[in-house]
Parts: sequence; structure tokens; C-alpha cells
Amino acid sequence: MEPTHRTGFDSSSSGQPTFERQKQTNPSNKMKKILKFVKRFWYVFVVVAIIAGVLIAWGVASAREDAAWRRANDAFGKADYETAKKEIEGYGVPKEQDRLKVYAQTMLATRTLDKALTGYENLYAVNKDQGTLLILGNIYNQKGDYDKAITTYKQIISNNPGNLQAYVNLATVYKLKSEQDKAIATAKEAVEKNPKSAIALELLVSMLLEDKNSEDYKKAVEQLKAINPEDPLLQAINA
Repeated sequence: MEPTHRTGFDSSSSGQPTFERQKQTNPSNKMKKILKFVKRFWYVFVVVAIIAGVLIAWGVASAREDAAWRRANDAFGKADYETAKKEIEGYGVPKEQDRLKVYAQTMLATRTLDKALTGYENLYAVNKDQGTLLILGNIYNQKGDYDKAITTYKQIISNNPGNLQAYVNLATVYKLKSEQDKAIATAKEAVEKNPKSAIALELLVSMLLEDKNSEDYKKAVEQLKAINPEDPLLQAINA
């Protein structure tokens, strides 16, 4: 029996030389291919890494902001507005309506009027609530922006002539501007639109106090007596 000689060919294959097959499966060749791919598409890996980093950073920042808002809400519920302000003032104006309410009220309570104004403007854009609009008018008033305050109060009255607080505030602004005629006219309109309202009559009486001898003043006092004889204002003016 003749000995079997190895010729460098694998008889179990299709005739391909063994050393060539080894060359194809050599790990170093695979690594070269990988490195070649990486060099060719390195920017893809960089972009992916940047995106991943941004997402991680955003997640961390979002978690911190949520935690700050939880603490702020807790402080707000306890009327600790200074603490609430410290927690949230670094995060800007929120978009969520619940947070926006807390933000606006906190800034107003701490007399941070510019931020309170922004907060209530954004809140009104969302809820269109007349109470929010009234607060906006009050902030304009406190900032000395009387023209915007007047415009805002007039808008409220136009929407709802029964909003007596808007009449009171509007007449007060006119008085602050030394526009007495407009203040009296506003009070008269309040009575005309709300003839059975003691508040409207109180406003008119108070706007006419500088001229107690006028017929308008005497008439307003009598109307107020008819509605509420024990009205505190009547007692204050000894009427």
C-alpha cells in the first residue's frame, strides 16, 4: 500500500488550495477590512456619537428640570414663592399650561414683573381667560404702562360689561393719570351697565368725592343708600 502524500490541496474541497482558504479567513485580513470601512465612513460614527451624547445630555438636563419643578410646586403650594422662584427661574418660561400658571404667579408674587408679564402673556395666549387678562392689565398698571393697562381693561369690559373689577381698575388708572372726566365717565358706565350693583355705585361715589355738592354725587349716594343702607363707604363719608 502506497503512502498518502499531502500536496497542499484539500481533497475534501473543490480543489481550492488550503493555504488560499486560510488566507481568506485570516483574522488580520478581516481587521484590515474593518479598519478600511471605518476610515471610509468615520464621519458616520462621529455623527452617531454626537447624537448619542446630545440625547444623553438632554435626558440628564430634562431629569434635573423635572426635579426642580417638583420642588418648586411643593414650595408654591406652601406659598413659599421665593424658594419656588429660585428653583425655576433658570429654566426659562415653560410651555406646559400647569407649569406656566405656577411660573407666572410665582414671578408676580415675588414682584419680578417683567417675567410675570411674559408668563401671563403666554398663559393668556393658551387659555384666553378673562381673569388672566385682568392680571395682565394690573401688571401693565404696576409697571406704569398705563396706556396698555387701559386698553386691556377696555377689552375685558367689551367682552363682559359685568366685570366690575375691570371698571374699578380702569377708573383708577384714569385717576392716576389725572384724567378725572374719564374716570367719572367710566364709573357712570359701570352703573349704567350694572344698575343694581353696590360696587358700581361705590365706584361712582368715590370718583365724585371731590365735588360733593354736585347733583351727580348726591344722586349716586342716594342710589347706594337704596341698595345697601349699611354700605361701609356711606359710613366712611358720613352720608
